Amino acid sequence: MVARVAASNAAASSSSGGGTLFCFGTGYTALALASALRARGWAVHGTSRARTKETALRECGVIPHLFDPSRGQGLGDDAIRALRSSSAVLSTVPPCEARGAHGLVDPVATLLRGLGQTSSRWVGYVSTTSVYGDDWGGDWVTEETPLGGRGPVAERAALRIRAEREWLSLAGALPIHVFRSGGIYGPLRNVLESRATEENARRRRAQRFVSRCHVYDLAAVLSRSIEAPGGGIYNVVDDCPAPRDVVERFVRGEPGGWAGGSPGSGGKRVSNAKIKSELGVRLEFPTYAEGMTAIMRGDARPFTPEALRALGGEVA
Repeated sequence: MVARVAASNAAASSSSGGGTLFCFGTGYTALALASALRARGWAVHGTSRARTKETALRECGVIPHLFDPSRGQGLGDDAIRALRSSSAVLSTVPPCEARGAHGLVDPVATLLRGLGQTSSRWVGYVSTTSVYGDDWGGDWVTEETPLGGRGPVAERAALRIRAEREWLSLAGALPIHVFRSGGIYGPLRNVLESRATEENARRRRAQRFVSRCHVYDLAAVLSRSIEAPGGGIYNVVDDCPAPRDVVERFVRGEPGGWAGGSPGSGGKRVSNAKIKSELGVRLEFPTYAEGMTAIMRGDARPFTPEALRALGGEVA
């Protein structure tokens, strides 16, 4: 199904002349950004939890480094030197359920806290819109909305809230940027490819609103922020929060659209106004319709062929 792949003008521009990006967790999102920035002359380093993934990362043009704090595998000396000299640092590593040193839950934030001075002018952490909780009665939430919602917060969301606080506590020493992403989809990861359990499928279909973003647009937001670092928190979602079953009907070609629901119908709708007003982002795929149509036509942006092959083997 995937045929058309990113060319030299991949997802979103970056500074001319390039720089060096260091990625913690070189999976779907990181390889999307790496594909875009390498086309602009950037060098990219990335961590993996297993040495068996190193060849796939090298084929993507990424310099690999082992890092698996859950098993006591820290960064080696070469990786530390690369990290200190990198102009941008990205982490997509999730928080740890088992508390680390001093009760901290994010291993990368913990590492950076003890690293000391670096050359980085941009440090990005990819979080999730789940930090807002779900009990908002269909209302819109923004970056200023209190975290946790109006009811109990799921454990995974609570861990993300704690991790965000750990990252933001570094803002005085590092240029911290937090990106609260909706459900990330794109080539190889979408409703056509997913193999959800029936229980998960029922849960997803019951969600009145699902905020999502195409990985191309997520890479574009990250790239634009790298160009103009200013710190802060950004929601990264498209214009149309919609239930999963609506997207499934769309790809099957069944009639019926999505009017966007109404306040009071449960869940939350996440606003993307800030990425447009502050970063000047114009979404390539403003709704699931444009995104899924492109995927069904074989549009594999922003990934290179090598990145697609690596993702087929789950490199992170």
